[in-house]
Amino acid sequence: MLRTYLFPSLVSTLISLISACAYAEDSPDELQSARTQLTGFGTLGIAHSTSSQADIVRDLSQHSGVGASGRTSLALDSNFGLQLDHRINDSTEAAIQLLARKADRDFVPELAWLYAAYTPNDRLKLRLGRVGFDVYMLADSRQVAYSYTWVRPPVDFFGGLIVSYFDGVDAVLSFQDAQQGNYQAKFYAGFARGKSYTGHADYDFSLDGSRILGGHLAYQRGAWSARLGYSQLLVKNEYSSLVPLLDAFHTAPLNTLIPDAAQLSAQLGMQNKRFRYLSAGVVYDAGPLQVQAMFSQTSTNSLNFPDSYAAFLSASYRLGKWTPYATLSASRPVSAQIPLQPPANAPAAVIQLFKDLNDGIHSQRNGQSTLSLGLRLDLSDSSNLKLQIDRIHSKEKFLVRKEAPDWNGRATLLSASYNFVF
Repeated sequence: MLRTYLFPSLVSTLISLISACAYAEDSPDELQSARTQLTGFGTLGIAHSTSSQADIVRDLSQHSGVGASGRTSLALDSNFGLQLDHRINDSTEAAIQLLARKADRDFVPELAWLYAAYTPNDRLKLRLGRVGFDVYMLADSRQVAYSYTWVRPPVDFFGGLIVSYFDGVDAVLSFQDAQQGNYQAKFYAGFARGKSYTGHADYDFSLDGSRILGGHLAYQRGAWSARLGYSQLLVKNEYSSLVPLLDAFHTAPLNTLIPDAAQLSAQLGMQNKRFRYLSAGVVYDAGPLQVQAMFSQTSTNSLNFPDSYAAFLSASYRLGKWTPYATLSASRPVSAQIPLQPPANAPAAVIQLFKDLNDGIHSQRNGQSTLSLGLRLDLSDSSNLKLQIDRIHSKEKFLVRKEAPDWNGRATLLSASYNFVF
């Protein structure tokens, strides 16, 4: 549930920042007001699951969701954010954004953005600080529900992202061709922050200090937009729950029972493993019709995070203030699971250990499909109301929590949200 101190805490923090900016320079109050702008966004959402045998989550930052923890949730999609922008001069600005949402620390405000930007000319923009991880199209604005058609971005596609923001630098180079086509090249590097829950509510690990490097190429002309991107994440930390087991693999008793125990430990660990994200997206937006299609592949060199690919196709058509839409999304493992085999004549304890390892690896496999139908009603220039029904089929359990052993992998999610900006 939303904590009662959330909104006063956010407002108090940003009012202090505004006051600091207002007296930072010897300039008239009117000029300072023009240079400093406070904006915000939020969602009040409710979701209901037809199944109590598993928790449906929005993304991997959530340790619980709707279903097993409660058939109805006000927390799954609700959030609130405030952003303060301050223009220092014609080429330099700074921004800070605080966001409260259901994540690893439920609704405790987090610092999502904090950066300084330098724009020396119309073609180049540089940022330094904490920025959003826009590894996919729309990824850095996926918490601002007012800005897109759905109640939530397709979970099968966006839900597998384990990074929301990072501390570092990015650079965007833009230019236009003779046919009025706009090109953009973006490059970024830095260190991830936050915590992720992958495949199991107890399998969390810290992303703090993990290195990020990547970029994308984008093109827009008329109604068409396209983007191709590549990023990689070098994990610094280990799964805390796996550390005792991985250490045990290097002890004499287990090395006697399992000859390749040390090699297996290296394959299972997450520390110093590399995530690679390859993505492509196309958007057609002309008049009332919008169609989006995106594809991604995530690969690693760890058994604990099997390679997967994901895609979605979404179409919407605006009829005055009403916008009906439909989305089909899916994620799949790249290959079938090859079970780890215990040594011949292994004792019962070792056989059980390998069974537990195979079950743990299986819980990290990403295989889910969703058919979504929805309706968006624009109430004003700054608010909208959305209704959505999702028919979910979870073939693997990566994007769910607390699933019952006899769950058939199917659930229907009914959602409504009120979204606003100011």
